[in-house]
Amino acid sequence: MPYCPQCREEYRTEATKCAECDVALVSELPKQAEPKWVQVFAGSFADATIVRSSLEAAGIEAFVPKDSVFPDAGIDMETSYGVEVLVSEEDAAEARKILQGMDRVESEEVPPGEGPQAKEGQA
Repeated sequence: MPYCPQCREEYRTEATKCAECDVALVSELPKQAEPKWVQVFAGSFADATIVRSSLEAAGIEAFVPKDSVFPDAGIDMETSYGVEVLVSEEDAAEARKILQGMDRVESEEVPPGEGPQAKEGQA
């Protein structure tokens, strides 16, 4: 079967050109290098789920390795720590920027007596 070397679509034997990419088809696809995965987060299962979802919403492929989650061990998945979120090495810098932004939002606590409610009481 012929394949497109760009989009990696498989074609019927009689096809010679990719309909999408407009390039000549090849008989075998070259092996793709496996991406190198790096950890960008470790924490509770609940937080890891939020982090993974946020990264994927930003277009960054992220996953939680099965060996960092132990659902059969009777561990409380909401409070257990050590659950990792991994991204490809090429996406790591962008992922960390996104996570820094999340960190600032979560850590910005308004001291008592300040903020919109305090101003309403002064009026």
